[in-house]
Amino acid sequence: MEKPIKIELNLKQIDQLHNATLQFSNFCFEIKKTCIATIFIVLTFVVTFTNKELDLSIFIISYITVICFWLLDSTAYFYQVKLRTMMNRKFSTVLTLSGQTPENDAAIEDSRSNESIPKKLFSSSFNASMILYYILLALNTLGLILFLCNAIK
Repeated sequence: MEKPIKIELNLKQIDQLHNATLQFSNFCFEIKKTCIATIFIVLTFVVTFTNKELDLSIFIISYITVICFWLLDSTAYFYQVKLRTMMNRKFSTVLTLSGQTPENDAAIEDSRSNESIPKKLFSSSFNASMILYYILLALNTLGLILFLCNAIK
C-alpha cells in the first residue's frame, strides 16, 4: 500500500476515534446531569413513602445512587483514555509515514497512556472531572452525621 493511502486511512481513523471520544465526553456530562435528577426523584419518592420523615434508607439510597453513577462515569472516562491512546498511536504512524518525528502534540500525555490497567482504573475514578460525586458523597455523609446525632429529623 502506498504511503499517501496509509496516511489517509490513519487520518480517517483518527477522525473516527476523535468523534467516539467526543461522544464519550458528552455521555459523561449527561451522566452527571442524570445523577442529580435521579437523586432528587428517588429522594422525593422515598420521602413520600416514609411519611415525609428522614429515615436511614434515604442516606443509603443516596450513597448507592451516587456510587452507581460514579462507576458508570469512571468507566466512560476510562474508555476516553483508551481512545485517546489509540489516537496517539495513529498520530505517530501518520508522522512516521510522512517522514517526520512524532512530537508531544498528542491527544493524551504519554505518562497517562502508558499507565498500567489498575492505575488507569484508579485515575479514571479519582480525577477532577469526578468532583460532583465527591461533593454529593460529602453532603450525604454530613447529612447522615447530622441525622445520627439527632441534629436533623
